[in-house]
Amino acid sequence: MGLPKLTLIYMDKSLLTHAVHRAKAVTSESLVVVGAYGEQYQLEAEKAGAKVIHNPQWSEGLASSLRIGIASLSKNVEAALVILPDQPFVPTQHLQKLVETWQDTGTQLVFSRYQDILGAPCIIDRSLFESVQTLRGDKGARALVRDGMTVAEVELEHFQDIDTPEEARQLAEGRGQKAEG
Repeated sequence: MGLPKLTLIYMDKSLLTHAVHRAKAVTSESLVVVGAYGEQYQLEAEKAGAKVIHNPQWSEGLASSLRIGIASLSKNVEAALVILPDQPFVPTQHLQKLVETWQDTGTQLVFSRYQDILGAPCIIDRSLFESVQTLRGDKGARALVRDGMTVAEVELEHFQDIDTPEEARQLAEGRGQKAEG
């Protein structure tokens, strides 16, 4: 969008702050991987209580951030919850349902399902952390799915990314959806 969109304000907080707070509500460790606009995002993330990891290869695409984030997790972490701060309307209850589904099913990947897509937010089991390190380009957790692998999914009713100036304007005007919890 040509601006640090994660500093956009929604309900009196930045998109990044909302994401950190939602993550902290359901996880024991919250990391934010920053690249472009890293200094601005670092201040927001630290103020919200997250540990910040710098990704010098951010221009490579999503895979580089996923790799560095997974590699930076504590050794006792059993799974990673991956959320994208430009999805401000994902309720905390949805994140909790992802965690519960992973715990209940034992699957290696738990995806959100929306608009006939499996995507983030998602859970990646520790058994796939090494495979994450092989991802390149603009690929995320879906690229980890292999033949015969069982994945789980949790329906996300209200999905919206903030990716365009028009969506940012609607967010600022309060015309977006409201996140619950």
